Amino acid sequence: MTKYSPRTHSRFLNTAALVLTLSFSTVAPAFATQQYQPGAGTQTYNPTTAPLFDAPIDSGGVAADLETGEVIPEKQVSRSDLGYNHYDGIRYTNGDYTLKLIASPQIEQLRPSIAAAVTDFNKTGTVNITIANETIPAKPRPAIRGEIYMEVSTVSICEGSSWAGCGGPLIINEDGVGKAVAGQTWIHPMVLNFTSNQRQHVIAHELGHALSLLHYDKKFAGKYQLMHSSSYDSTVLAAGDLAGVNYLEHPKPFGNFEEALGGTGTFTVRGWALDGLNNGAISVQIMIDDAYRTTTQANAYRPDVESFYRRGGNHGFSATVVSPPGEHRICLYAKHNKTTMSTQLACRYVKVR
Repeated sequence: MTKYSPRTHSRFLNTAALVLTLSFSTVAPAFATQQYQPGAGTQTYNPTTAPLFDAPIDSGGVAADLETGEVIPEKQVSRSDLGYNHYDGIRYTNGDYTLKLIASPQIEQLRPSIAAAVTDFNKTGTVNITIANETIPAKPRPAIRGEIYMEVSTVSICEGSSWAGCGGPLIINEDGVGKAVAGQTWIHPMVLNFTSNQRQHVIAHELGHALSLLHYDKKFAGKYQLMHSSSYDSTVLAAGDLAGVNYLEHPKPFGNFEEALGGTGTFTVRGWALDGLNNGAISVQIMIDDAYRTTTQANAYRPDVESFYRRGGNHGFSATVVSPPGEHRICLYAKHNKTTMSTQLACRYVKVR
């Protein structure tokens, strides 16, 4: 059995499945009487008589190295002072994701609840999830960086047979740290019979797991969080959940668009740009009047940047671009070379003769 450590694995993907036990005192969802096994015993719940719904949604932390198939025991970091728990050794999410729905029974029926959950995550400003318009026939192998997969299924990587949702991150070691660069989630068909708020809770909770958040069962700021293992109190990210998402944010590229000079049939831009984490040179995209024109590399030596940030000095750029005459709006974007993340440095106006 191998324990995940970003310091001992050179590069790998693994999957961490997390599950939730949900219990709430609202009217039980209207699905046929079934037997579930919460904890040690088996209980029968009749939706017409039972005051509580107590079906285990997931069974805890289960992780596996996708290259070796070895189980990776969960080791969590608890931030009770901030209201969240997360995987030890995972520090950054991918930042930008595309959520791809796998063609499965009634997946489209969940799209409104998925959209509501995704909208709440996108409000954080730390992750951006785009829902793909079309379904895909199956999950690709290997998984693709920047993608989260969701399907309706009675089978998942979570332990046990009684669950309503399952989810976890796909992790890679990069830049010396573990990063959640993709994710996968499963929604049990019984969730289709939940109320809209309950469906949104399950979906949002599993997306939280896909981003590397773990269960947090204490009250924080006076309420239970979205990542609570047995409470439906929050259908959206609460204060502790938000702190966890912010902690896992991948540092975005940054820099300074220092100068734009107009010339005869050209303009020149100068400045510097750094990746949020990696010390290597990154690219800078040049836009003219809101249209992409070209890309240059921020790899020129800048002793002032080296002195201030202590991350090497090859982060400057200077590029001359052919342009029609007139006044133009020039915008520059610092681009992370391994993800879709980019940061607008600034926009400036130039007059080209």
